[in-house]
Amino acid sequence: MSLETDIFQRRRIEFASLTDFGCTPCPSGYLYTELFLNGQFRAEIHISLAGEVTGRVIECDSGEEYLPLHVEGQTGSFVGEIRENYTRILQAIAAHCTTAQPFLHAQANRLAELLLLRYGDKPDFPFKKLPAYGVFRHAGSRKWYALIMNIPRARLLHKKKACKQEQGDIVEILNIKVPQPHMAALHNVEGVYPCYHMNRANWVSILLEEILPDKRILELVAASRAATATPVSSAAHGNVWLIPANPAFFDVEGAFASNDTLLWKQYPGIKTGDVVYIYLGAPISAIRFRCDVVETGIPYAYEDAHLSMRQVMRIRQTHVFATSCFSLGVLKTYGVRAVRGPRRIPDTLFSALETAGTPVRKKPSGAAT
Repeated sequence: MSLETDIFQRRRIEFASLTDFGCTPCPSGYLYTELFLNGQFRAEIHISLAGEVTGRVIECDSGEEYLPLHVEGQTGSFVGEIRENYTRILQAIAAHCTTAQPFLHAQANRLAELLLLRYGDKPDFPFKKLPAYGVFRHAGSRKWYALIMNIPRARLLHKKKACKQEQGDIVEILNIKVPQPHMAALHNVEGVYPCYHMNRANWVSILLEEILPDKRILELVAASRAATATPVSSAAHGNVWLIPANPAFFDVEGAFASNDTLLWKQYPGIKTGDVVYIYLGAPISAIRFRCDVVETGIPYAYEDAHLSMRQVMRIRQTHVFATSCFSLGVLKTYGVRAVRGPRRIPDTLFSALETAGTPVRKKPSGAAT
């Protein structure tokens, strides 16, 4: 591992801070220079547009690079002094121009941010000897549903013998639990491997090298989170429904932005005390709202002349979901392939829904759709 990698690993470059620190923009990124040891040596540190940090030390009198700096076998008081000064400069840049990240690679850190945004879950690092292994848990039960770890690539490939390059090539993987019906198909997906260090019958490892897009990985994580959740029966919570809404005909998002409750078409079988989840059709194609049914059988005269007096129900919004949280792709992993009318919700999907979503504040009452 190089000096630069050792100092800047698990750190994100904040490019806006580089010029304030004294870095000069260049076509390939930014360059920082600093003289040390009474002007005898000059550190030249390059930060690429991708956030990669490299550097060298130049002997000012000769203009030649001081090569022993990066040679591990080179020891002695003089080379030690050069390294100490160079390391100090690198550490100053890291302190002023970077933000700490939980993981090594970009995709792993993006996923951590997305899981925090979606579920409010931060990784914890319970292994003293493996401090970079991050576990994602259910808030209540503390059960794992995902684990990010960094390992030599050869271990992911389950090789007993590996070349030096494979032994030193560190990759990050995501371990997740997979419902049995989907296991065989996943093993044929590029970037998905038999699970490392966990039960391969129920878990897989995903290589975090931008092979699978974040959206697809989040769908798999959602299924893992549901598969590891403490079972919650929808029957124990009264009737639970999934109902559709067409954004082209009614702006549900706008209505709930200003109203706590709405009047909604009365569906047969839905009673006061039931729970309804509202699925917004294309182009959103996702569950967006959880609502309690607070009143049913309300007479309502629609403005359209061809509609006679009908009954409606009053629903109160309790939670809102990000559009990516329970998209149609995610719902298919729970066996819900379409939402064309009111339908029951599988217990596994209900468990996942009840542990997600953002609570909403109370607003004034609204009108019917």
